[in-house]
Amino acid sequence: MRKDVPIYPALLSEEGAYVCVRFPDLPGCNSFGAGYADAIAKDALGGHLLSMEEDNDPIPAPTPINKLEPEKEELAVLIDVPMDVLRK
Repeated sequence: MRKDVPIYPALLSEEGAYVCVRFPDLPGCNSFGAGYADAIAKDALGGHLLSMEEDNDPIPAPTPINKLEPEKEELAVLIDVPMDVLRK
């Protein structure tokens, strides 16, 4: 993993007309969208990681996607975010 482009697993699930996204390694980092394309949460992931950096909070290593245990109806995906771009 490149330092400035972290890749974290996300779990997506459908709830009514929305797709919800949660990052199991980053409690409190959640998002949703009107569909799968809208729900891909690079902004949520990047903002959460930037806040952790600014607060000097330890940033956990991403869990390998094959080690996740999604709940029923959840889809596991990997999401990357260019931190160098966000810091500017």
